[in-house]
Amino acid sequence: MAPKCKGVEHRMKELGKKIGNREAQVELLNCVSEDNELLGTRILSSIQPKIGKKFQYKDLEDKKNSILKQARAEFIKQCAKVEAEREITGLQLRYNKLAKDRHVSNSTLESANQCRLLIKCDVQNRHQNKINFHKQSVIQRKRLRVTPSDNKRKRVREKPKEDKRRLNREYKKRQKERKNEWMKDKVSSIKNSSVRNLPDIEIPDIVYLYLSKGLGFIHSTAGSKEDLLFDAKEFLRKIAWKAYFRNNGSSEETEDDEVDSLHPDLRIPSRKHPPTEAKSAMFKDIEARLLCFLGTLDLKKPRSNLTPAEERGKGWIRRRVKEQQLFVTRADKGGAILILNFQDALEATRQEVMDIEKFECIKQKPTERMDSIRKKVNKKVLTLEETNKLSAKDRLLITGITDKGGMKHSPVFRSTVPFPYPLFKIHKCTPQQIEDKVIPPLRLVHSTRNGPLYRVEKWCSPVLTSISREYCKNEFLLDTPDLIQQLEALNREIDPNEKFLLFTLDVVALYPSISVDMALEAMDHAFSCDGNHDEDTRTAVKELSELILKESFVVFEDRVYKGKKGIPTGNCISRQCADFTMHWLLFVMLKITDWNFWKCVAEWKRFIDDIFGKWRGSAHQFQMFINKLNEESKPYGIQFADAQIGTKVHYLDLTIYIDDDNEIQYSLYRKETDARQYLNTGSFHPTSVFRSVAFSQMLRIISRNSREETLIKDMKELRDDLMRCGHSEGKLLEIEPKAVLRSMENYARTNSDVPSEDEVKETLVFTTKFFREVDKLKAFVRGLNLDIKRLVGDVRVIFALKKNTNIQQTVTMNRRLSQGRTDIPAITSKRNQGCGGTRCKTCPLLFDFDDEIRVNGQRLHLDPKLSCNSKNIVYLAQCIACQGKRSKIAGELSIPEEQVLVEDTYFGQTISEGRARMNGHRSAFKRDRSGNFPDHAKSALAQHCYDHHQQNMDIKNFKIGFVKCCKVFDLDREEAKFISKYRTEISGLNRIKVIR
Repeated sequence: MAPKCKGVEHRMKELGKKIGNREAQVELLNCVSEDNELLGTRILSSIQPKIGKKFQYKDLEDKKNSILKQARAEFIKQCAKVEAEREITGLQLRYNKLAKDRHVSNSTLESANQCRLLIKCDVQNRHQNKINFHKQSVIQRKRLRVTPSDNKRKRVREKPKEDKRRLNREYKKRQKERKNEWMKDKVSSIKNSSVRNLPDIEIPDIVYLYLSKGLGFIHSTAGSKEDLLFDAKEFLRKIAWKAYFRNNGSSEETEDDEVDSLHPDLRIPSRKHPPTEAKSAMFKDIEARLLCFLGTLDLKKPRSNLTPAEERGKGWIRRRVKEQQLFVTRADKGGAILILNFQDALEATRQEVMDIEKFECIKQKPTERMDSIRKKVNKKVLTLEETNKLSAKDRLLITGITDKGGMKHSPVFRSTVPFPYPLFKIHKCTPQQIEDKVIPPLRLVHSTRNGPLYRVEKWCSPVLTSISREYCKNEFLLDTPDLIQQLEALNREIDPNEKFLLFTLDVVALYPSISVDMALEAMDHAFSCDGNHDEDTRTAVKELSELILKESFVVFEDRVYKGKKGIPTGNCISRQCADFTMHWLLFVMLKITDWNFWKCVAEWKRFIDDIFGKWRGSAHQFQMFINKLNEESKPYGIQFADAQIGTKVHYLDLTIYIDDDNEIQYSLYRKETDARQYLNTGSFHPTSVFRSVAFSQMLRIISRNSREETLIKDMKELRDDLMRCGHSEGKLLEIEPKAVLRSMENYARTNSDVPSEDEVKETLVFTTKFFREVDKLKAFVRGLNLDIKRLVGDVRVIFALKKNTNIQQTVTMNRRLSQGRTDIPAITSKRNQGCGGTRCKTCPLLFDFDDEIRVNGQRLHLDPKLSCNSKNIVYLAQCIACQGKRSKIAGELSIPEEQVLVEDTYFGQTISEGRARMNGHRSAFKRDRSGNFPDHAKSALAQHCYDHHQQNMDIKNFKIGFVKCCKVFDLDREEAKFISKYRTEISGLNRIKVIR
């Protein structure tokens, strides 16, 4: 019973405290209501009404105070006291009932009563102190009351206006000086770290402020309802296909089935939908709820994350880049932003491309070269398929040629022109050269992405990677974590008494130094040592790799250049070829393992062209080894330089050194030109991204330090750098222990032989661009999870948020540099979007710029930069016969024409020239010998005329306009946005289903 009695005693004490507190409050209310002076003070701040207005006339102010005192006294008597007494009565009843029901002893009652009295006395003392304080304040106010002329506010009001203006000017001047001083210090730190100005043009400070945000910084962008609807429909299409495959009992493959597990990068996206009859009622319910939610979702424009000064800096740099005065790019290493004269960057690239020892100019137009390479690729792939070295699936993935001999209709098979662009090696410049604004040496990169050989490269890359790693396994380094594992393994084998030095080597311009024949010979030797792939695969990869290396080209200033020496930098198979060649040269041709110097080499590891190892000889012997290495490799065009030897060397992003215990230790290494620029927290990214950046960088710091003292130092520097980019110190200190814990888990997992048994769920990805209200969308989709799982099984719905346009996409123009200096086209007074060709049949069909185009009551404008020759465009076709019908109905009903909805407009897209697409529509209007139109169902325009204007079946019934040009991969999205915005899938010709 003891614990029970103790609980009752505690409860009674608490009730006693409350009763004592309220009784003391009642006494305070009585005291205040009877004291006229206290009623005029703020002793009871909760007593209403509170009137803050001070009247201009003293009699009104006194009258207001008198009324307030009376009102407060009445409130206390009629409300506050009554409430307190009622509560005391209620508490007393609970107190007595508790004592009676629980048969409380006299000692417990005495203890509770004593606690009650103590609380009451304590509260009374505090209330008395409060009363004394407020009474004293009233007395002091009476004593210090002064005449109105001595009032401070009045003295300030009566000051001369000139003095006030002078003080205001001085204040503004001080503020401006402080701002200028802050700007000067800020810009000075930016110039010395993240943004390097190399041209003679003076760059305003506001540009430095803008660029210091980093090239990955994204401006605030409002979400697009049309984009979101397109993404939602794509998500629903994925659900429909998963449900279709599940219900039909087939293997869980996507509708994009033209993909291979070995070549995931060669996925062919599909636009197909499952049969309509296969869509269940549950799917239609999910579709209706999701689209209804998106229709009501309010997408507001977010507040700008740039200051007015940064906005002006953005406009200034964009104008200079557009006018081809400046060239902005990222440095080769370190992440610094470089600003150069456009002409200087162009000349440096031109000298590299026009070096006759490196490139030769081919007398072919870029389009001719593209067609030629495409034909060679198709011929080679078809030949390999005929000899059973490639499968039909491989042929489809590489070329897009179907089993029937046609072409797969997908943008991934529409090649773009490869071009070169420079990366300037500012880390090779001395501080004095940077101060003197010397143009740094450059690395010429071949941008071959989506080029005519790109899919061949992607197909060969996984096989070449597998063979090269096996071929070079004794010296191969994948990355820095792999190097760290190798160093830890070395420490376990080192004799404490062993004497050795560390060394590093670098190859001078490796990729440009490797000849194609040498790379192919090295590849042959590697393939002969391979036992993991069949002969047919090796043959196919070898022949396709030879085609890639020999036919690779770039287009610069509208001329085609083919490499004479070296393999292309930036190619998908360049690293594998470099690994083959270096291993073959060193260990097969030069046979350095047979040299006497090799006895001094205790360890030899290589990351592409960077070599690290242990040396058991002297520094002089090492230099002799380098000299012999250069002498023997000179006939092959390979030279070694930047050799380091000693107890401390820099390799990759590590400083590797030998400690006092003769063990190899390592710490993080940063070059002097490293900008230490991380994603600014003001960028328009999800909040989780900023946490991930800090977390991943802390993991990197922890993994790249073997000693605690260097770890603490590097971690502090990282925190300072992250705080400079907007991160909060408190949040960074919260993330740090989590990063340490994760690092320990990763280390344990890496060194454990037990395989992980993590269950991998199938995923369903909702891909969309990030917008401010995305959390509302996530919450709604989570509410649909149960229905989605019932429909498609146990899947995990995840969101992939794509980035909006960042600063790099705004100010870096690498492709424009490859086009050379171009004149800004003058604005001409064209009548329409015609190409001006005398035989062009599309020009007469085009809208004039003066025509007013309305689609379902909405105004639409054409792009004056587009013409019949433009490619990758969204176009508009509007039936003029139906326009006449619209006018007639509007006249009969006496309403404006824009209020009459007529199905007369069609939006389409084409990757070909605009006039070629119109010729495709025109072919569907042709009559056969019987006078019929057999192909009318192949075009929405022809189908419309067939249904409504069969007596006048002609494409001349339509007016054509080109509304937007975009990237080939964005055509589906842009077309869907126009269709959604102008509702032509509801009231328009886009609802017509055509036969493809």
